[in-house]
Amino acid sequence: MSVTKPSAGSAAVKDRHFGDCIDQTRRALHICDLLEALADDLPKRRAPHWREARLQCRSVLLPYFRWMQDLILPELERKSDQNVDRTDVLARLATDYRDQLHSLTDLEDLIADAILCEKFAEEPEALGYALRGHFDSLRRDLSWQLAVLWPLATRLCTDADAARFLEALHSKRASS
Repeated sequence: MSVTKPSAGSAAVKDRHFGDCIDQTRRALHICDLLEALADDLPKRRAPHWREARLQCRSVLLPYFRWMQDLILPELERKSDQNVDRTDVLARLATDYRDQLHSLTDLEDLIADAILCEKFAEEPEALGYALRGHFDSLRRDLSWQLAVLWPLATRLCTDADAARFLEALHSKRASS
């Protein structure tokens, strides 16, 4: 009986598709850097800086976490072969995504306040503290995804899955 090995070309396609998925996580991590730069440079930041941060949150973070919650996690759960440890990790991650989506709403409200109101000019520490709470939590979750979730996904999913994941994300961003 002969076993067909995947060709080097198909492995490269899978690596490229999953590499693109992983790049989406890195792109979301970049928003944490943007928020940290804003927090570090208070009270010098003005409305245009905050508008850019709000735009990045809406166009990158929100679709990203919806994508992970609506498509990636269910696909991993379906393919996880009911491994109890893996299932527990994925269930915990689903809870984390719901929490992150709620946190993003709070973050957007915080940024809207920074744009509309000058109270933070008088007390920039309050804004910096609130921002740090958001980007520290985001950075921790996103780093965990890079270390644990994406390696799991590359083991469980095919290149066709990864291509479908990317297509769905681009669709979510277009509708945001």
